Amino acid sequence: MNSGINPKEKDYELARENTVAMNCHFLVCGIISIAYFVEFLKGDGTLLYVLATIILAMGPVVGEIICYKKQHDTKMIKHFVGIGYAILYTFVMFTTNNHFTFVYVIPMLIAITVYNDFKYSLPIEVGVVIVNVIQLALFFKRGIYTKADMASVEIQFFVIVLICGIQLYVSIVAEKLNQKLAELKAEHEKTEELLTRIMDTSDKMTQQITESAQKTASLGESMQAMKESMEEVNSGSNDTAEAVQSQLNQTE
Repeated sequence: MNSGINPKEKDYELARENTVAMNCHFLVCGIISIAYFVEFLKGDGTLLYVLATIILAMGPVVGEIICYKKQHDTKMIKHFVGIGYAILYTFVMFTTNNHFTFVYVIPMLIAITVYNDFKYSLPIEVGVVIVNVIQLALFFKRGIYTKADMASVEIQFFVIVLICGIQLYVSIVAEKLNQKLAELKAEHEKTEELLTRIMDTSDKMTQQITESAQKTASLGESMQAMKESMEEVNSGSNDTAEAVQSQLNQTE
């Protein structure tokens, strides 16, 4: 996704994003499945239709769980979330007569922002707008909507367009911010590496200076000892000369 991030850290981030997206997908699809099953119990839907909805809802979730167990940072989860929910949403939108079904997409549009990927979000947002436009046309064709319902039509259309537009804008900004943070982090790591090298060099120089000082001190002690030895030798020479002179005097 972003440059300036080492592969291990990049994989860790994708695994974390997959976890968030999977949890949101499971929660939304679970609630939709329960809602449709309750509708069946109330007699508002056929068993075949409810089963088809539940399979389309939970099938991708099962695929995500299988992929996640094999590899946490796999990109397949990303596609299961996007494509899987898109199929469910399209099916539900084209087979319902409920005016508020379009809101099912809003939680997942929020959930996929975790990826901060504009290229990934763009086809999803465009698809959502197209599906809503087609549904509105079908509602007019079936007589579910009439000219008297134009206010509801406008609300649905503009709400979806607004949410999709904001989601894309957030994705673009977040992606750029992540790239900038990655560049700053890379520069920070370079600076830390340079400082580490400087500190290592400084430590080595300090060690060498300490060793040189110790050797100088040892050399000074050796010179002092040599000086004392020379003084002793000089003193011994003087004593010897005096003894020889004394002997000569006695001999004379």
